Amino acid sequence: MAQYDELPVYKATYDLLLSIFMFTREFKKEFKYTVGESLKKETIELLTLIYRTNSRYDKIEHYKYTNSCGFTQFYEYLL
Repeated sequence: MAQYDELPVYKATYDLLLSIFMFTREFKKEFKYTVGESLKKETIELLTLIYRTNSRYDKIEHYKYTNSCGFTQFYEYLL
């Protein structure tokens, strides 16, 4: 099993998170704390799900749970 930080999908999502942090710095105040924080929170949750799925022995059962959360296409790529 590959380490989570070596997975291409993890690296791409982490780069996305860094870009979001840099991009939202320039948001107006009214959007920075609503849209910007929402983008950051969702991306961090995505990184957490990648880590959890990769570290699970039984990836199929974890996939079934995440499938119900709406991350179907993302996890098909991961598996």
